[in-house]
Formats: sequence, structure tokens, C-alpha cells
Amino acid sequence: MQSNYPILEFDPAPEAIIEPGELIRPMDVPEQCVICFFQQVIATVVKEHNAKVIASLRWEDAGHPIYEIEMDGRRVAFASRRGRTDGGGHPGRNDCARI
Repeated sequence: MQSNYPILEFDPAPEAIIEPGELIRPMDVPEQCVICFFQQVIATVVKEHNAKVIASLRWEDAGHPIYEIEMDGRRVAFASRRGRTDGGGHPGRNDCARI
């Protein structure tokens, strides 16, 4: 379907021009993920649930750790919008564990 706005065009090809699966290896992560913007809540969950960093996503503004906790017998990912759990500004290079 041709459109005046390329963003609205549908491409039926099953593979992308740049295929992420060819560059990024799959990870064993929980199926559910909670995203939180409140640093005090993040710090409390990390401490009280003994959260472990399972990945760190690098964005232009900072690193963003992805934590894993267990809740009611299920693995749950817990993500922060900021790179630090102490409410401070942007993280340094070594503030987040990397996989």
C-alpha cells in the first residue's frame, strides 16, 4: 500500500533490513516487567527484595538497570527509568552491572 506518509506504509516482509535478532543474543528474562519512575520506590524494592541486576540498557542520557525479583513465587523484572537507585543524577560508567 502506497501512502503519502511513509510511516503509514505496511511492509509484509517477515525480516527487517536491520534484524535485531542477528545482532543481539536472547536473554533469560522474566515475562513480566514493572517500570517505575520513583527513585525511593526503586531503592526500597531493590533492598527489600534483594533485587539483582540482570541487564543494563544504555540510552543516550544514562544506563538503565533491569532488575529481577521474585514476587509470589514468580520471576518479575523491575526497571528504572533512571540509572541510579539513590535518586542522584546520571550514573557513572560503573554504576550498573553489564551482561
